[in-house]
Amino acid sequence: MTRKTTTASERRQFPRTNEMLAARVCVAIEETIPDGKEIQVFADGSEVTLRGAARADEMIDVLNAASSVGGVKELNTRIETF
Repeated sequence: MTRKTTTASERRQFPRTNEMLAARVCVAIEETIPDGKEIQVFADGSEVTLRGAARADEMIDVLNAASSVGGVKELNTRIETF
């Protein structure tokens, strides 16, 4: 039996646990918008759910940041805009 090895880059791109994936999405959002810490991130496998509040003009940036993280296959948004 042959075991597939992964490179360090691949390991960074596809987090192994829900907590790791949620943390990477949090960082991506916080680096994108000033109030990124107001958004909660939950991960279940490759499905990510965002909850909280954000300015309407920042929503596209939030969604792009979250969906750009390796390992995110489905993005659910429960964010209220103001």
